[in-house]
Amino acid sequence: MSALPQGNYGIHHDNRGKSIFDIVDAGMKEMLVLLDVNDPVWVKSSGDERCFIHCESYDRKFPNSYRPYKSSTTRIESSKQFGVVPMTATKLIPIFLDPIKWMNMFSTIVRKSRNMDVVNTANIEGSIQLMYEQLHTLSPLVEAREFFIIRCCRKLDQSTWIVLDVSYDLFKEIQTTVPSYGWKFPSGCAIQDLGNGGSMVTWIEHIQVDDKNQVYDLF
Repeated sequence: MSALPQGNYGIHHDNRGKSIFDIVDAGMKEMLVLLDVNDPVWVKSSGDERCFIHCESYDRKFPNSYRPYKSSTTRIESSKQFGVVPMTATKLIPIFLDPIKWMNMFSTIVRKSRNMDVVNTANIEGSIQLMYEQLHTLSPLVEAREFFIIRCCRKLDQSTWIVLDVSYDLFKEIQTTVPSYGWKFPSGCAIQDLGNGGSMVTWIEHIQVDDKNQVYDLF
């Protein structure tokens, strides 16, 4: 694990707060577009019907999307998946907003998670927090990936919530050397309460990773 930068992460400072709200607003608007499976930005693979983002279409639709530095070893990964889970939305949302519960429930994916700071946790419908997470595959052949993200939860209507994850350039702000961290473009999920104790979850991932060490062919 890379060493986390030292210092005060208070995001109630006017400049940083404004920046985070701007990022969240733009990210939520993008998520609403990406949740539409019929949008031309999505392409279905011929083999297993999985969806992935067509990068050129994405760049045309979101020309102002911030992209971190790219090198010969960086690449884009994206996916969209659907599924029904046997939990109500109001039980799922607090798990997403608690780093410990998030890590414990998704232990096969989330190795480490912590809150760096919060903007608002008064209610789950407007929660915004700055998080660090380390995601992994259960294999010593693949290195864990690290992210600094803003996580925001908003209620879309009476039965649907959106949980947004989008990277935040913390290192640029504190003017320190940038380690090798992954970058999340607007990602996350929509959770629709089905009214029968279950929820339909639509999950989107859209990330840039820098695999300086070659990943084993199996993965």
